[in-house]
Amino acid sequence: MLHNEAHSVKMTIRGTKVNMSKSKSKSKSKSKSKSKYRLSNWSEYDASLKQRGNLSFWLNDEVIEQWVNQQKTGRRGASNTYSDTAIEFMVTIQSLFGFAGLQTEGFVESIFQLIDLDLPAAFP
Repeated sequence: MLHNEAHSVKMTIRGTKVNMSKSKSKSKSKSKSKSKYRLSNWSEYDASLKQRGNLSFWLNDEVIEQWVNQQKTGRRGASNTYSDTAIEFMVTIQSLFGFAGLQTEGFVESIFQLIDLDLPAAFP
């Protein structure tokens, strides 16, 4: 005996309306067929896929001003070159993307070049 069921779902993915039709068929055989989804607005769907690859960084003026540590420790040896904010940013980028130290340094340097910032990006 063969049973057919059809489902239609309308949903919004990141501002894009997507109509999905799902059809299932059950039969006595144990083979499973995949559900079929149909999109009605391909241009909006393509635009939403492009948006997924967008990478944006915002650095406010306070972070830029505090990037290099201006305070002297008053102790022997060299003072810290980078502020805690800069170190936290570099470590966050490293753990987020799974980079090694020099890869993180190169990535942050390239970001600074793209946004025309003249800041050092050495990994501590």
